[in-house]
Amino acid sequence: LTLLNAVHEIMPGSEKKEWMALLGKTIEPELTPLVLKHVLSEQIPKTTSDREEFSQISSVMATFEEKLKNLCIVEENYSVLTDYTANVDTHVATQQCQDILSQARSLLLQPLHNTTRAGAKDMVLALEKLQISTKSGNANLSQIEDTQISGSIQDLDISSLTFVFPSCEVSESINQLVTLLYDSLIK
Repeated sequence: LTLLNAVHEIMPGSEKKEWMALLGKTIEPELTPLVLKHVLSEQIPKTTSDREEFSQISSVMATFEEKLKNLCIVEENYSVLTDYTANVDTHVATQQCQDILSQARSLLLQPLHNTTRAGAKDMVLALEKLQISTKSGNANLSQIEDTQISGSIQDLDISSLTFVFPSCEVSESINQLVTLLYDSLIK
């Protein structure tokens, strides 16, 4: 920005806007992707709780865009950087999805012959985490009522052990993958 300010000062008054616009047409197509890739994308918060820190970056980018507009480097309707920072929630969600997919890929690449015991106790804990409920216990079937189930849902009596399976040997990596999926659903 200092260099651009210096060039702006050196230019003759009558041709200043034309030369700066020409310079902007040359610089902007390379400048924007670099700022997005190497500055903003690396500053995206990992969680929504870190969003307040990103608001400072958003205000800095708005100031930077305004200075570029004042120097006639970009057009008055240019708002790529501020639009990117305004969509921070989308970027956070995308980043979290990419992290989960990356973890899942690494788990799928682990050997399947390493096994661990899984069963009834693990399922009960997982179902409690997801707050799966039943009519006969601490149940609430309101979520199921909206689905397309033939017959009367009120006549259903689901045992609290319906989704509990006997103990067996499962791959450690698949067990970790299922745990990752349950944790993702909870988040």
